[in-house]
Amino acid sequence: MDSGNQKTFYKVFVILSDITIDKKYRIMKNKIAVAKWILSGAKGFAFIYADTVLVTVFFSQIGAICDIFRELENVMSTFEYTPQLLKSMQQIELEMLTELDRICRENGINYQADGGTLLGAVRHQGFIPWDDDVDVRMLRKDYDRFCEVCKTQLDKEKYFLQTHETDPGYRWGYARILRNGTCFSRKNQEMLTMKRGIFIDVFPCDGMPEGKIPKAAYNAVCFCARKILYSPVGAVHEKNPVKKFLYKILRLLPAQAGFSLFDILIRRYKDKDTRLTRTIGWNSRQENLGYLRKWMQRSCEVPFENIMIKAPADYRGFLTFVFGEDYMTPPPPKEQRPKHPAAMIELNGHGGKEEPYAKETVRSNSCL
Repeated sequence: MDSGNQKTFYKVFVILSDITIDKKYRIMKNKIAVAKWILSGAKGFAFIYADTVLVTVFFSQIGAICDIFRELENVMSTFEYTPQLLKSMQQIELEMLTELDRICRENGINYQADGGTLLGAVRHQGFIPWDDDVDVRMLRKDYDRFCEVCKTQLDKEKYFLQTHETDPGYRWGYARILRNGTCFSRKNQEMLTMKRGIFIDVFPCDGMPEGKIPKAAYNAVCFCARKILYSPVGAVHEKNPVKKFLYKILRLLPAQAGFSLFDILIRRYKDKDTRLTRTIGWNSRQENLGYLRKWMQRSCEVPFENIMIKAPADYRGFLTFVFGEDYMTPPPPKEQRPKHPAAMIELNGHGGKEEPYAKETVRSNSCL
């Protein structure tokens, strides 16, 4: 090294599976371009090996390395959904919802539109324009039957029913239907090995107690199970150092430890006709309070795009409980955005004309 110029020697490892780059530097297609881009404005050279870029750089100032990673951080936060992307995703999700509705009607399985899907049906007669997914709810007995009949009746050429039983890498306490041939990689979940695709969520609803102390204990078990399952994500991306340390400890536990806690609650309330229900694998204020079972038992039909779907007969009470009394009033424009931050989305021609949607890219072999 040239000590006269007082340059400092650094080796910077950039793990491609853990980092996202602007779309013109599609990582798996042109690693050398990525390396050159990282080095722009700095003197140095790069070696490429497998999925890792080893960048050896001579920096005249230690601040140069900070500038590089600040630039990376800026790029990593630039993903934006386009109107065409949302339209194409919604078309795929509508097809999956139609398939779910077909299976449920043919087998006498009850389901209800949930969350933003129900709100969209009532307020927009279809998708909320900025919504990026579909949610439905089922009582546990209907959910179990649905998962069973999907083994033989779901169109497997197009769709995949994802649970922790059908996909060992899946860590959530509810099912998804994925569209084969697509990929939806959730931002900050690149370390998970589950299969990925455009999806709709199917939430099972289990009975729950009403007493203050029993309900608190019940929700505490739900909380612990979810944290075990979320721990691989939290151990990497949690900002609070204490919580991050705890996640690293929980990450040592197998995923089955979380699912076993869920199973305890499922068995405890499986045959009880409780007044309240909740999805034990999902966290929200409403879930912790409990949804009325009658909302799941009495149905009506509402229009959703070009089909009719099932909704709680008292959908006004349901929507008021979830969104408040002014649920028919859209939020301010700054809040009209998709709720699932994505690292990479690939439709591969499904859902209409495809565009290079993802400004952020994380390649994963687990994409369908």
